[in-house]
Amino acid sequence: DEEHQLRDLLLRFPCAVLEGVRWGTLCKVYADRYPCASSLKQVEALEAVKPSLGDLVTMEGLPDASQGDTILRLRDAAALSPGNDGQLGCWPSLVKRLGEIVSAHGSPQPSHALEVLGEEGADEAESLPEVSEDCTRCGEEVVGILLAQLKTLLRRYWDPGFEERGLVFFNEAGQLVSLKKMKHFIAELLKWRLRRKALVHNKVLPFSAIDRALEVQLVLAISQRHNDMILCCPAS
Repeated sequence: DEEHQLRDLLLRFPCAVLEGVRWGTLCKVYADRYPCASSLKQVEALEAVKPSLGDLVTMEGLPDASQGDTILRLRDAAALSPGNDGQLGCWPSLVKRLGEIVSAHGSPQPSHALEVLGEEGADEAESLPEVSEDCTRCGEEVVGILLAQLKTLLRRYWDPGFEERGLVFFNEAGQLVSLKKMKHFIAELLKWRLRRKALVHNKVLPFSAIDRALEVQLVLAISQRHNDMILCCPAS
């Protein structure tokens, strides 16, 4: 029904944990995805669905925006719940789980054999985030998992049907983005984490349970021993 469809769509916007999702953008995506459904345009429809979405999102008006557009952000409980069927709006809980997976199943990695990726560098790294908390620079012991090994572990500890080639999400403009490789998937997660940290640091968003879940240190690097990339964290 309409309520279920709206909730599912909101959970497919990673930005719902960041800058938020504009109501107008959600309406456009809904209309494109469900062309035979009733229209959700403008304030009347928003008022009608508020009671059914109140446990999922907070709503913040934009008085300077045209037509009184509203920003929707996922509540902590929603963002930290396991996503169903590729709902990447729940990415904070996935980042937390990845930290647990790497800590529990990662093997020791000599820091001299790792090349940490930044925004500039090799073609492999061109879309990867700069890591400001590089655990390999401080002499800490590091453990890591090759990306080739992650799919099996994510199926065991996250989603039995996980398949990186089938991952899609909606960006801030409501455009559908498809991820085709594990390295792109992990890179997006780390970029979202950095964006969230910047928003909290600049006091755009308050520190919350989401940010406690994102305190896990994760670094994406190139393994010089294998023809693969590796997800690392400090050894516990």
